[in-house]
Amino acid sequence: MYYLISSVFILIQSYQMDLRKNCDNKIIFDVGDITTYESRLSEILECRHLKELTIQILSNKGGWVVFSNIEGATDHECSYRYDSKLVSLPDQFNKLKELESLDISYLGVNSLPNSFVNLTRLKRLDISFNEINIRREIEKLNSLPSLVVLKIYGCKFNEDDLKVLTDANPKLNLFYSEHQLIQGMKK
Repeated sequence: MYYLISSVFILIQSYQMDLRKNCDNKIIFDVGDITTYESRLSEILECRHLKELTIQILSNKGGWVVFSNIEGATDHECSYRYDSKLVSLPDQFNKLKELESLDISYLGVNSLPNSFVNLTRLKRLDISFNEINIRREIEKLNSLPSLVVLKIYGCKFNEDDLKVLTDANPKLNLFYSEHQLIQGMKK
C-alpha cells in the first residue's frame, strides 16, 4: 500500500514538472469559478517558458463601457459592468521570466501584484477595464524595461501619470483614450 501511494505521489510530481517544462507558449486561462481559480492559475504561473498569457473572465468582456467626457477634467475614468470580479491576482508572476505579452483586462482587479517587477521581458501589457489607479502602480509599470505597449483603457489616471510613464520609457506606446479604443475596434 505504501509503495502504491509513493508511486502515485511521484507520478503526480513528475506530471507537474512536465507541465512546467512543456507548457504551450501561449495560454488563455478563463477564470471560471472564482473560488477555485487561484489553485488552477498557480499551475500556469509555474510555466517558465510561457511567452503569452491571457487571464480572462469571458462574461465580463460583453459588458458596457461609459467614458466620462467632462470638458476640462484632469482625471480620466469610466464606468463599466462586471459579471464577476477578482479584486486581486496571486503574487506569483516572478517565475514567468520569458513572458512577453500579458492580458489581464476586464478582471476587476484594483492593483498589480508586486511580482510584476520581475517580468523583465514583458513587451505588451493590457490592464484595461480594471479598477486600477495608475498613479499607485507607476513604480511597478516603470520597472518593466522591455515594455513597448501598455493598454490602460478604463483605468483611473491623469495627464501627469501619462507623462511620468512616457518620460521613464520613451519607447512606450500608451493606449488609453476612447478614440484609440474605437479605432482599435474598427481594425
